[in-house]
Amino acid sequence: MFTPSLAENTSMQTTIELMVLPFLAFFSAYMALKEEKPGISDGVILGVYFIIIGVILDLLITVPLFVKSYDFFRQWALWAGYAETIAFSSLAAFYAG
Repeated sequence: MFTPSLAENTSMQTTIELMVLPFLAFFSAYMALKEEKPGISDGVILGVYFIIIGVILDLLITVPLFVKSYDFFRQWALWAGYAETIAFSSLAAFYAG
């Protein structure tokens, strides 16, 4: 996660990201799925869509302009964030249904 004010403190960036991401994933998935009767699989599919869109944006914007290295995709926090996105999107689908 690129945060200019915390550029030197990557552990704080990771902590903030992993604390904020579940709320954002849950809220956005819940709002997207509340009008229908979703199953957990709908939440998983929505979470995968979120990740695909995020990866495309990272490939086109974040890495070339800010990070300058595709080793960005080897960071454990990124993969933990992907897992959180799928888990909390599924949880939102469970509660929305």
